[in-house]
Amino acid sequence: LAETAAQFNLTREQQREIIASAQQLNQTAAAYQRAVENGNEEQARALARNIVQNASELNQSTTALNQQYATLETQTNLNFDPAQDALNTSQRRLTQAAGAVASREFTETTLTVRPARSNLSATAPTALRGRLTAANGTAIANATIQVGIGEDTVTTRTAANGTYTAMYQPLIVAPNASVLTATYTPAPAAPYLSSTATTNISVHGEPATAVTVTNATTEARFGDQINISGYVNVTDGNSQARAGLPVT
Repeated sequence: LAETAAQFNLTREQQREIIASAQQLNQTAAAYQRAVENGNEEQARALARNIVQNASELNQSTTALNQQYATLETQTNLNFDPAQDALNTSQRRLTQAAGAVASREFTETTLTVRPARSNLSATAPTALRGRLTAANGTAIANATIQVGIGEDTVTTRTAANGTYTAMYQPLIVAPNASVLTATYTPAPAAPYLSSTATTNISVHGEPATAVTVTNATTEARFGDQINISGYVNVTDGNSQARAGLPVT
């Protein structure tokens, strides 16, 4: 009984969040329409991007709520089909509206990424290159590209012909990492949609490390700032300095 009550409370909370998100999305859509009518293209694109992003998040929330309904039906033998039908109808309407806005304001993009070798080394940088183009093949210049594995990424920009290059060294990745990802996230007012490219890789040569503290505060009270300094020694036989290693 307690588990069922918890499911009801969770479902009710998710319903409230979806209603609030839908109301916010409608307000953003109204602001977008005003910007279009006033000829403010930059503001219209920024609002359009919010509409597309919020609609995507709302779609994920709707999927989660449908799963909650299914769980409650199993636990209680109640029929939630009417509620689910109303929810899905509303979500389809919002998704179609967001799609129309996206088609009007943005152009699809294509991104590629190619490392110099697929067997990346944790002890040496690897050259990466790729290209960003619009759907019609036109190069997109001066765009920010983030490339790497998980949260271990580097940032670069595209040249006039849409190409980009970067040097990447996987310093803080999981031993079983197998995918390198490049991502283009346009500025809010840019007339493009985001895009992602991936390629299969492997990571080898993970050297052992040792942390040495050379100086640290020895006494402190609660709220005092503590100062500490030291260095990380990478035992791979390479004396080259390593920047960007996280120390906690």
